[in-house]
Amino acid sequence: MVVSFDTQLSADSVEFCPIDGWTRFAAVGTYQVLEKPADAPASATDDADAGAAAGAGAAGPGATTNRTGRLLVFQVADADADGLAAADAAPLQVTKVFEQDTAAILDIKWSHQTLSDRPVAGLVTSTGDTVLLDMAQDGRMQPISTLHNGKDGVLNLSLDWVVVSQSDGSLALHVVTPDSGISVASEWAAHSFEAWTTAFDGSNPHVVYSGGDDCLFQAWDTRTDLTAPLFRNKR
Repeated sequence: MVVSFDTQLSADSVEFCPIDGWTRFAAVGTYQVLEKPADAPASATDDADAGAAAGAGAAGPGATTNRTGRLLVFQVADADADGLAAADAAPLQVTKVFEQDTAAILDIKWSHQTLSDRPVAGLVTSTGDTVLLDMAQDGRMQPISTLHNGKDGVLNLSLDWVVVSQSDGSLALHVVTPDSGISVASEWAAHSFEAWTTAFDGSNPHVVYSGGDDCLFQAWDTRTDLTAPLFRNKR
């Protein structure tokens, strides 16, 4: 083991900044279901809590109020090109430079382009928010735009820059501008259960992939009306 750090809450997303000159910074998102006292009365949120603790994304009434999270940023010291292979190599130096309590974070992704000359990351939360944050030279991050999915009890589960999958099976494609921040360009019902993951095609910016609890892997062409996928695989 080179280095370890106790995030205190369950870490479920780690992303290094891809922007030249900033690649030493890694953002870490955490997610935790809050435990209720043993004598607390049962409520409509109990089933949703149990599902989330087991890794499910089902959300019931009020299910977004009993999870918590934390955003952390670490700076990784530059290492000699072959330092890690040398027997007498110094340990990798990792320093926490930023920490902020948030709603439970399900995913983090960095943009591969700067916004107003700063790196920008997006994160999605259990409260249904997509949050854009920019980063200062010292690694500190601040929100610059937030958009709620507009649905009570629906979690945002994953994102790629910038398409978001949701716990009701929907996908939402967004646009980002320096003046207006983040807004929805289109949204569609992609899966019949939780849409756990989504990503753009690395060679075609118009194609989005998604996977969900309905055991479907699908591709979507964002230039169409999105009523049917490019392909659907269930194996």
